[in-house]
Amino acid sequence: MRAGIAPAARPAFAGSMAELAARQGAEIAWLAMVGGRARIGLDPGELDRFLALETVRKVASRDLGATSSAECEGVLTASAGVAVRRAAGVVMLVPGGTGGVHREGGDISADIAAIGSGAGMIVCAGIKPFLDIGATLAALDALEVPIWGLGCDAVPVLYAAGNHPVDRRFDDVRAISRAAAAQGELGGKPPIVVVAVPPEHAIGRDRLDRWIDSALEDCARRGIAGSAVTPALVDHLDTISAGAVRKANAAALATAIEAAVAIASDGKR
Repeated sequence: MRAGIAPAARPAFAGSMAELAARQGAEIAWLAMVGGRARIGLDPGELDRFLALETVRKVASRDLGATSSAECEGVLTASAGVAVRRAAGVVMLVPGGTGGVHREGGDISADIAAIGSGAGMIVCAGIKPFLDIGATLAALDALEVPIWGLGCDAVPVLYAAGNHPVDRRFDDVRAISRAAAAQGELGGKPPIVVVAVPPEHAIGRDRLDRWIDSALEDCARRGIAGSAVTPALVDHLDTISAGAVRKANAAALATAIEAAVAIASDGKR
């Protein structure tokens, strides 16, 4: 699985995000599987080496033990991130985009159950666009997970605007911090906070849907199914879009990190 940022740009991107967090009194702990060890926070040298890798394994919560015993390098999905952060006191998780219910075959990502376990706030750029968005939102609703929009009325789909309304829109981080605190005090599930990719980096929904249809057809021809679909789709979309999806993904992730830093910093005041 390739990361959604060009290899040469990854260290600079990580450095800029770390500086942003430090200026606001927060700290980013990058999560990864390094040499078979689930790491919460990599030192600069480790991070540079990890980000230079062209391919890494996709590691969900169910894969943690097997990947560890094989001493592999891996990128953690939201479900794995939820699992490893519990023991580390990480305030919130920023997965970029969450998994969910696939369009073909109804395969359900482990992210759904992990998020529904109430393990903490998730801040992201929405739901992965190649999923069944309606079914994914219905599954989260059944688990009583609220979806709050920070500056947006609809749930984004990573690289593009979405069509499904959020449960509640907020226009500043202080209001979200207060609402999240009240949610916890009253026994509710922590929210997913979604932010939209900046308009200048967004991809038109019609064009994105055509690319996704092409990517799904490619997976079907190659017999790719289950958890292998997501990395195959990411690779296909990057190729067919001539890198536009990669750029939009980086912008979406940066926006989500900036929002998470702002919410975390406000919570300390």
